[in-house]
Amino acid sequence: MSYDSTVYSQAGRAMAMNQASLRNQNLQVVARALWHAGGGLSRAELAAETGLTRATVSRLVGELLA
Repeated sequence: MSYDSTVYSQAGRAMAMNQASLRNQNLQVVARALWHAGGGLSRAELAAETGLTRATVSRLVGELLA
């Protein structure tokens, strides 16, 4: 394995770990917002409340409901 491929492989792993960390952090943000609101928020309201995009909130809510 060359130096370049080692560096790119390590960078790819780091990026995957960062994406997983960000996903987990976003899940916590959505769960906390729902908890503090006592449930009853729409996905659009969650997006406005958390600052996440509506698409991200929709995907995360789907994961929480699964």
